[in-house]
Amino acid sequence: MWTPPRFDLTQFAGRRTKAVSAKTRISFADCHSMHIERRVTQQERRLPTPAWVMNDDRMKDVVLTFLERRIYLKRNESLSHADRISRIKDETKRHIQMKEATLELLLKRFNEGSNVAAAEEYLTGLKTEIQIVDSDIVLMKRGIVAVAFAVVHYYYKLGWNSSQIAEELGIKPPCVRVWLYRLCHQAAGTQDQSKNRKGAYNSLGVKWPAHLLQSLFVLRAQGKNLSECSRLMHISRTTLVAAWKNCFGKLTVGKAKVKVKSRLLDLGFLCELRTDYRMSNPQCAEFLGFSLYLIRYHCERMGLNASSKVAT
Repeated sequence: MWTPPRFDLTQFAGRRTKAVSAKTRISFADCHSMHIERRVTQQERRLPTPAWVMNDDRMKDVVLTFLERRIYLKRNESLSHADRISRIKDETKRHIQMKEATLELLLKRFNEGSNVAAAEEYLTGLKTEIQIVDSDIVLMKRGIVAVAFAVVHYYYKLGWNSSQIAEELGIKPPCVRVWLYRLCHQAAGTQDQSKNRKGAYNSLGVKWPAHLLQSLFVLRAQGKNLSECSRLMHISRTTLVAAWKNCFGKLTVGKAKVKVKSRLLDLGFLCELRTDYRMSNPQCAEFLGFSLYLIRYHCERMGLNASSKVAT
């Protein structure tokens, strides 16, 4: 167990503050009936230092495995520590681009939510997500490998607490404690219970005013897709998708299809219109409610186009 450098207690034995003295004005009779407690100022860990910290190779393996899992890389036993660090740095650059796109999307959703007077709970959740994503981007740009090793070194080798480490590295104290917690569980092969808890900001839904939800539903019922709704409502498609899923779930709506009963063309009546009433093909099509192509087809089969002097 780590303890700060200190003198042996026997070196200054007997030089502690005396209870019976002219300064304290306590007599031996009074001191005999008193309860005395002596405290020694020292820093002790609540838990013993884990064994994997004592071995440099084992410590590197634990920290690198933690970082690989953080950026969703499969562990490769054949690679050396230097190759694994290089692979983590390359993958981190790709994650920075994705997180920057995510941050831009979250900022857009927050601005749109503020403009439509969304629920305060929803906006608070977006603020938390924006802060988390932005912190990840800054941490990855600084070099997450160096920061992770520095946290382990400062805590276990130098005996610093989480506040001192956070102030030195420019991160938050809860981040230091969570990292150490996960590192210890990972090294021990036990399940990390912190990953099973769903974050509060992830469970929040999009809570919009009723009139906006009604407008969205009406547009969807008219057969408009989400892209068209986004253009008409001046709100991003991603925000509309989140609002729809939260409020209506998997409900699918669309423009109602009107079923028209099929009708048969009365060829005798068509012949009467062409010969007796001298109506043209377009006039017959409009009068009977059929396509012009169908009228021309039947007139050609009956020879009405050739015998009729009316222009078709």
